Amino acid sequence: MAQHGDKVAYVTLSVGANDILLNCVSPAGTLDAACLNSKSQSMAKNLAQIAGTLRKAGADNTQFVGSTYHNPFLAAWLQGAPGQQAAKESAPLLTAANAGITQVYKSTGFKVADVAGAFSSDDFTTQVNMPGAGEVPANVAKICQLTWACTKQDPHPNAEGHKAIAGTFAAQLANTDTPGEDTSPTPTPTPSEPATPEPGEDTEPNDPTTNGDLAETGGSSSTPVLAGAGLAVVAVGAAAIYFARKRRTSEES
Repeated sequence: MAQHGDKVAYVTLSVGANDILLNCVSPAGTLDAACLNSKSQSMAKNLAQIAGTLRKAGADNTQFVGSTYHNPFLAAWLQGAPGQQAAKESAPLLTAANAGITQVYKSTGFKVADVAGAFSSDDFTTQVNMPGAGEVPANVAKICQLTWACTKQDPHPNAEGHKAIAGTFAAQLANTDTPGEDTSPTPTPTPSEPATPEPGEDTEPNDPTTNGDLAETGGSSSTPVLAGAGLAVVAVGAAAIYFARKRRTSEES
């Protein structure tokens, strides 16, 4: 890009989650609070460096878009009351991480593809009838519909999920407005503030199976760890702005 930036029209970026997921999640799906606190700082620093370097290498008409993340831990809902509690407690963790990611992107001139919103990640209120599971929240139905989390214990999107993600990027790329810098703190909604489903949104999920390692994140042993990790992940937002500003200042000096 440094050599051919004027020929690059679009740059899309989904990066950062592995800093946490590959280091702070046990095989059973529990989250380590101390690890989250440490990796949140490195994630913010790394993302600011990557996004800032890419943005600098592009041309004035290059469009940059980065994504937030869906919440695969919602699949724990299918494991009964303990899993439902764990799923609820995972939501503010991912929301806080996404707030930090969003702040980094905005501070480095990226637009933001709201993948979390496309997956209805915070909507515990809207109820959906899911074959094999009965009434479940919309965000649980979406995670089962758009990822392999409920069938293969794999948090990655399936073909339908990749299509939904591509749609969020396409919507931002179609908007030719230059993203304004926004360094104000991003509010962190709680699961009690559900997202409003889009008109005509398809909430009919794939038929899930309810056994597997990922679903065991709902075990009672995971719940205290999930709750404790919430405060650690909130630090991502503040760290993101710090590193983005620091990098910009050093480049201008």
